[in-house]
Amino acid sequence: MANVLKVAKNHENLICEYTPYAENTSFIFEKINQDGSYTVKRTFTISNNEILEDKENSIEFEIGKKDGDYYHLNNKVLGIEHNIFIYEDMKTDISYFVAHENISIMKKIDDILDEDLFIGGKNGNLPENIFEELIKKFPNKHELYLYSYMRIGVLIQDYLLTKKENHIVYENYMSKKNKNTFITDHKDIITEKEIAENEYLKYLYIKNKLVKMLENETIYSEKDWQNEIAKILTLIFPMYQSVVEEPVIKTDEGDKRPDFIFIDVNGNIDIAEIKKSYNIPIMTKTQYRNNYYASKELTGTLMQIEKYIYHLCRTAKNSEKLIKNKIFNQTQEELDIYIRNPRGIIILGRSNKLNADQLRDFEILRRKYKHIADIISYDDLVHRLDSLLKKFEYKTI
Repeated sequence: MANVLKVAKNHENLICEYTPYAENTSFIFEKINQDGSYTVKRTFTISNNEILEDKENSIEFEIGKKDGDYYHLNNKVLGIEHNIFIYEDMKTDISYFVAHENISIMKKIDDILDEDLFIGGKNGNLPENIFEELIKKFPNKHELYLYSYMRIGVLIQDYLLTKKENHIVYENYMSKKNKNTFITDHKDIITEKEIAENEYLKYLYIKNKLVKMLENETIYSEKDWQNEIAKILTLIFPMYQSVVEEPVIKTDEGDKRPDFIFIDVNGNIDIAEIKKSYNIPIMTKTQYRNNYYASKELTGTLMQIEKYIYHLCRTAKNSEKLIKNKIFNQTQEELDIYIRNPRGIIILGRSNKLNADQLRDFEILRRKYKHIADIISYDDLVHRLDSLLKKFEYKTI
């Protein structure tokens, strides 16, 4: 009897059929009665609630339910934290769920997610072709075998004579695999146009989300607003790999807590202060000696940023350690942090209703303080997204 898993779907459920090596399925129910659940291929943990049919030699169990145009995967069965949805018209294949050595693919994906995942469909945030590429690139047993020999050789080659072919074999294998991943069924390699289309959809989603947030700003608490804008900033400014909320700077004036610290790919940090846009002016409404000046809110935030930078530089070693520990406690990641002339990012207010003279003086102000902080209005963010959309729209033509 074969040990087989198959995935199928109907108008209500996403179903997995399991045919074990054993002649019947009684041992599965004995395990469930004893422990409360049974895990199939280290991927699906099922109880009596999920079993749809017992066919003596096989069982069918539910791994997802229909929800609109998607199948919503069962979080409990897959052991996943985030909600994962698969578009209804996508093919069903066990390779989407179980990799070699019984590795749960959805669990591995879930471990790196920070939001719900919709695979495929017009409203999906992960296109079907990219998901298929991920599945094809998932490392197999042979690849891990070659990789282990290559890594061992690299580690000891400075001390012992080693067989150089281990490194060459691994590189040749990966080169061939990567080539085959992109070329299937005699189709062309993924084109720049297809990449641009995906980028266009990503930035269109971000822009629509930001515009909708600005239209409904009053329904957000300040904390929720700041967190959502921080996520958007990491997508608009991809040089930042991590964000730390309200890190503590210990000073002789007491603890200071900036809204966010952004960390770039080299571990260098910048400080961000995020204010709401509603009723927060950027420039004065009246002139003094034919000039407009920064509003009190903007002036105060600039002073706040300057003091944060001052205290960070004075307490660099201790602050680096505190930030590093906070990141590890949140993500279990060991990141090297460096405080090297940090700069600020200020997000506040709207600039779309400033007159020409106010805009002129606002730009002068921004350039004056550029060595301290980038002063960005929410309309600047929208315009930046419009520019990115035009860039990728042009490449799709």
